[in-house]
Amino acid sequence: MKITRTDFSPLTPRQQSEPAAVTPQSRPAVSQSQTVFSGTVRELEAVRAGLAQTSEVDMDKVSALRQAIADGQLPLDLDALSAAIVDLHRS
Repeated sequence: MKITRTDFSPLTPRQQSEPAAVTPQSRPAVSQSQTVFSGTVRELEAVRAGLAQTSEVDMDKVSALRQAIADGQLPLDLDALSAAIVDLHRS
C-alpha cells in the first residue's frame, strides 16, 4: 500500500467581482477609522508583557528547597518518591 501526500486547503479562493464603474461623485468619502481597545485588552497586554519578563521556574525557591533537603530540614521519603515516579510512567 502506497501512501501519497495530498495537500489541500480547507479554504477555496473566490474571484472578487469588479464593482460597477465608480465615478468620483459616487465614490464614498474615505474615513479614517481608529481602533479603540477595551480596558480588558489593555490589562491583558500588560500581563503578557509582565509574564514575558519572568522566568518559568522560580530558581530562588528551587535553591531554598535544595538547601533544606541538604540540611535535613525537609525529609525526603524515597519510597513514596519512587512510587510516584513509577505511577507517572505507567499511565
